[in-house]
Amino acid sequence: MFLAGGPIATFVIAVIVLLFILLIRIRTHPAFLFAATLFLFFLTGMISAGELLMQFINPALVTLVLVLQAAAVIEKTPLT
Repeated sequence: MFLAGGPIATFVIAVIVLLFILLIRIRTHPAFLFAATLFLFFLTGMISAGELLMQFINPALVTLVLVLQAAAVIEKTPLT
């Protein structure tokens, strides 16, 4: 018994329903459950590695981290 989209749609719906059940029942950090769900979709080939990384990479955050690292390097560099 599959949904109109076939077995893939049925699998996705089942994983999302399981995710909601785990979010309600288990007292773990929700970010862990969402990351595990993304990893499951990656392992099954439903999302590519590039799409997976784009979910975790925010360009503004990368810029901030690089500026902080550059500031730390400049701070430790002797200017005399």
